[in-house]
Amino acid sequence: MTTRDLRFFDARTPPILPDGNPRRGISVVSALSSELVHVNRRTNGSWRQQYRAGVPVTDLLPVPDDGTTGTTVRFTLDPGIGLASAVDPARLRVLAESFVTQGLRVELLP
Repeated sequence: MTTRDLRFFDARTPPILPDGNPRRGISVVSALSSELVHVNRRTNGSWRQQYRAGVPVTDLLPVPDDGTTGTTVRFTLDPGIGLASAVDPARLRVLAESFVTQGLRVELLP
C-alpha cells in the first residue's frame, strides 16, 4: 500500500472510476493520510496493518476470524497537505452511493 500500484500507475489507459478519474491504487490514499489502518479478511486468514504518512508502522498482524470477508480501510487525511478542507462531504456521499450495490460502505466522521 505504500508503493505505487504498479498495475495502474504507469498504464497508458488505466481503468476509469465512476467519478471519471483514473484508478491509481490505494497507495495514493495512504500517502495522503496522516494515519491509515488496512484490514483484510479472507477465508484462509485475516490481517491488519497500520500506516502513518504512507509508511507502515506495524508488521502484518493477524486478526481474529469473525466469519466475514472483505477489506476495510480507515484513514484520516493529513491536514498538512490541505486536502481535508477541499473534500465536499455531500459529493463524496453521492459518489459512494454508486458503489453500495458492490458492498462498499463509506462513513464520514468529523
